[in-house]
Amino acid sequence: MMDTEEKLALSARPGKLTLIREGMFLKCYQQSLFSLVHSVYPDIKVTGRRIKKLGGQIVFSGGFPEGGLARVLPDARLTDWGAEADVGDIDEAVYQSWLTTLPLVGYHVGGDVPPDGQTGRLTLSDEDCHFLDSWQPGLFPPSVDTGFIQGLKARRKNINGQVA
Repeated sequence: MMDTEEKLALSARPGKLTLIREGMFLKCYQQSLFSLVHSVYPDIKVTGRRIKKLGGQIVFSGGFPEGGLARVLPDARLTDWGAEADVGDIDEAVYQSWLTTLPLVGYHVGGDVPPDGQTGRLTLSDEDCHFLDSWQPGLFPPSVDTGFIQGLKARRKNINGQVA
């Protein structure tokens, strides 16, 4: 599993749009997210989180189900960590300005998670919420829908102390 620093380093490569596989989603961070929003996916849900390990730095991300890659970025190449596509270099001033317009946190079903993380409830990730918001019958292959439901069921079992 890749740590946040590695994800940010991959995402900041000039001329590359990086999509990192996280479960059944492909997720973009920072500069790659900027490229995605400004080149092919202006309506993607973008969220930001303060990362304690990075001294409270806000890291922005957004993603979509991996099954949608061919539709969103048909020229992307698969890699062992996700996918990448060639893009033009970004204008650093425009990128920095764009960062100031972004939301700090996403939303969760079931309310905020207490600091100890023990709620007994399943909390949906930003990617889960985006998938549900964009879901329509027949939009994704049945395997994507099934994988999403199976993933939620496994996480619910883990929360309730059962073996997944």
